[in-house]
Amino acid sequence: MGKYFGRIFRSIFIAFILLSQSEDSHGKEKCHYDIDIAWTSEVSNSLLASPALVADIDADDSVDIITAAFTEEVAVLQGSNGQFLSGSWPANMQDNSFHASPLLYDIDKDGRSEIMVCTSDGEVMFLDNQGHMLQGTSLKVPHLVAMYVMFERDVEITPSNINMFIKPFSPKVQDYRAGRTSDSLYVNVPPHVLATPVIADLNRDGVTEELILPVSYYFDKEMYRSDEDLASVGLPLSELDNYLAGGIVVYNLTSRQPIHQINLELTMVNDAYPGYVLFTPTVVDLEGDGGPLEMIVGTSAGRLYVINHNGKIRQGFPVAIAPMHGQITVEEITGDGRLDLVVIDTSGNVMCFDNRGNVQWEAEISGSSSPGSRVADVNQDGHLDVVIPTNNGYVWALQGNTGKVLPGWPIALSCKLLANVVIARLKPKPNPLDVIVPSYDHHLYVISGDGQCVEVIEVDERSLVPIIAADLMPTTPGLELLLGTNDGTVMCLRTQEEVHDGKGGVAMGDVEDWRAENPAHNRFTYWDGKVGIKVSKVTKEAQLVTGNDFNVRFEIVDGRSDVRGKMKYTVQVLAGQILLEPGKSFTFPGDYTLTVPTPNKPMRTVVTIQMTNQYGQVFVDSYAVSFNTRLAQDVQWLLFFPFIAMTLLLLLVHGYPEVDLLPLTHMNKLR
Repeated sequence: MGKYFGRIFRSIFIAFILLSQSEDSHGKEKCHYDIDIAWTSEVSNSLLASPALVADIDADDSVDIITAAFTEEVAVLQGSNGQFLSGSWPANMQDNSFHASPLLYDIDKDGRSEIMVCTSDGEVMFLDNQGHMLQGTSLKVPHLVAMYVMFERDVEITPSNINMFIKPFSPKVQDYRAGRTSDSLYVNVPPHVLATPVIADLNRDGVTEELILPVSYYFDKEMYRSDEDLASVGLPLSELDNYLAGGIVVYNLTSRQPIHQINLELTMVNDAYPGYVLFTPTVVDLEGDGGPLEMIVGTSAGRLYVINHNGKIRQGFPVAIAPMHGQITVEEITGDGRLDLVVIDTSGNVMCFDNRGNVQWEAEISGSSSPGSRVADVNQDGHLDVVIPTNNGYVWALQGNTGKVLPGWPIALSCKLLANVVIARLKPKPNPLDVIVPSYDHHLYVISGDGQCVEVIEVDERSLVPIIAADLMPTTPGLELLLGTNDGTVMCLRTQEEVHDGKGGVAMGDVEDWRAENPAHNRFTYWDGKVGIKVSKVTKEAQLVTGNDFNVRFEIVDGRSDVRGKMKYTVQVLAGQILLEPGKSFTFPGDYTLTVPTPNKPMRTVVTIQMTNQYGQVFVDSYAVSFNTRLAQDVQWLLFFPFIAMTLLLLLVHGYPEVDLLPLTHMNKLR
């Protein structure tokens, strides 16, 4: 009874907060940001259901924008002007749709990254920077082989007995036909990937080669409208909704073979809590001992899972909550030196768990669902906060160590928010950070981190996906904001503020952009220059490298006083998937130099310097460089000079020949 009245009291308290803050938010001052539209580009006639990826795909020392529209088109735009990159862009991926953002991976190990796209039907394909598909590299997620009429059994299906109703997965036996199998006891249920996969070094062997896919298995009724299509399945239409499952599939991208099919949920589509996996897994080392990573995911059936690298569910999990919304945010926010899990359910409950599944704190916010959360010290008090947008138009900010609502929050925007926030610095210090979120009412909102002002930017476009913040136009100051819209348009918004560090230089906050929905696969926190890795300007200016090795100067940044001397940073240097420096360990932040061997063949590529801490959290910096390409050109000329010299000598000695020196073949026209 006490718990019941406690919930009522919390609901009344939240209503009071919303009422008071709603009145304040409409009366807030404008933040006076100088933001205008730099360019727009139409990449598709369908909506953009996933955020773009910003990267230098052609190693020309300028960033590009990689997008996958919901239906068929994959495009690469030049970041500076929004024009299509040279090549066969946009690439038409006929009869495919995309819920997932593009990723980069060097699948052919040639030192240059390809574009990886994952279709909604679970097929993974790779494109080069010209828009051509690499043949023989695609992967296909296998069907789930579920027991026929399993729903008629009077047994509750739980994580402990789920595999009794699913045929064991065998990489050697893959049947991609949906419907009844040759074994009449089982049904092949088609896979669907409804969120962006993760590429990570799951087993921590130093090679980033594991692809972790969130998979929901079900029959898409749109595919079986005709009697012929339905007959091919071997099931009546009324039974298609009886099969719904959710799980994780792990591939090794080096061998291109599946290594785990981890079954988490088995329900029916019309269940009160259907078992979809709708969001990207979080991949991190919860123990922080430098061991293998865990996969963390919440399902719409209301269970929070932590899965070991070997595919086994961690002891103490799953934790039963309510249907979860948004990717699970993982960061050290409570101050105990261990990673925490921030979970949001569709009832507006926010829970902070430790790495063993114990509740650290609970809070209640408005709205029935949320796209997830982001972390930053928005009020600049030295402690991380959790920022959450909700579908009823509020943006909340909670203290990371207690879950209490920050003063001045939540901010009422009076519109539906379906995309996550992005936190960036649009104004120089000591101004507060900025919380940026697109809405479903044709506006973009910029909220100052202290909650004192809100800027409303009319863009005349609806958006379902988060903003991307990056330096797309190096000739102009400040970051650019990239908006993907429901009508297939990419819009670049230019900010005019230049961010300085107060010491005469440009702050790291200026280059701490947000190039993907989840940069480096497990980053949720905007550190404002306090944590990261930065390659020196001198190294980046060395556009041409010759010889057997080269120097990389970089700075490991970690301004958190409470972790100094307790962290371990492993730095790798890569060209695509070629490990130039397999891993050098450091204990303290500071400036360092590594002497790294050059690739064993001439190439123009993007060099990535990747720093990984003991939790498996990844930070990167990169730059474009040419390795021994001028030497290769010189060698070509050296080989060509003897031929020219001999030809000239023959002409001088013998003169120009009166007849052809080589035999000719004449075609007989009568034949």
